[in-house]
Amino acid sequence: APLYLVTHAILAFEKHYPHFHKKLAPTWASIRSWKLRSTFGLRVPMPPQVLYSLVLYAFLMGFQLDPLHSHLWLPFGIQLWMGYEGLLRPGELHKVTRRHLSLPSNAACSFVNCVMILISEPKNKGHFGRMQTAIVRHPSLIKWIEWLCTDLPVNARLNTMSLPVMRTQLK
Repeated sequence: APLYLVTHAILAFEKHYPHFHKKLAPTWASIRSWKLRSTFGLRVPMPPQVLYSLVLYAFLMGFQLDPLHSHLWLPFGIQLWMGYEGLLRPGELHKVTRRHLSLPSNAACSFVNCVMILISEPKNKGHFGRMQTAIVRHPSLIKWIEWLCTDLPVNARLNTMSLPVMRTQLK
């Protein structure tokens, strides 16, 4: 049976018999090991034209149509673009703070022209580890990220939107 069917069956059992919850720990451990042994497939990202249209829309909203909320729209557009170029998930993007970024302006060698993003506790940590990196090499995006991070405190998130609001904006 597919993994998702087994998972749903265990969840249904837990729902009907909640007192067995603690006794199902070995069952959940076997599910986790099953996930680690199975191969996974990557989803096809959105076409670049759709991404650039969404980023342009966010910039248009932030600079022209809704400047009162530019503090939400502009970081959203930059993060959306950054997520696309770095192959990041919305949940991973949401956790990114200034501390997680290594910018060209902060590099020891000024000839480095990329942004490195540290991703802690990613969704695929079972396959690739708890700490991962993504690299963004798009020159225009690097300038936008530098602009966004100007005078940003080290612990500040790049985007102050909550994850549900961020997903709603994307929809």
